[in-house]
Amino acid sequence: LTPTEWALLTFLIKRARRPIRRQWLIDAILPGEESGDDALHAQISRLRKKLGEHAWRIRTVWGIGYKFDPGEETNA
Repeated sequence: LTPTEWALLTFLIKRARRPIRRQWLIDAILPGEESGDDALHAQISRLRKKLGEHAWRIRTVWGIGYKFDPGEETNA
């Protein structure tokens, strides 16, 4: 992963299951980016591609942004 993709993934993982607003992600991960919304979409797309079969873990929350889905919890 690139440093930006890593920062994006860890940001989402630390806030797992909670929807994160697009603008908050842009401000935190891509500060000063002129086309922040397009840049965020591109970063999410590349990250999902690199996650392969786990791409589903990054969920789009329509009208809000994205969230990380860690899957089912187990109490083993």
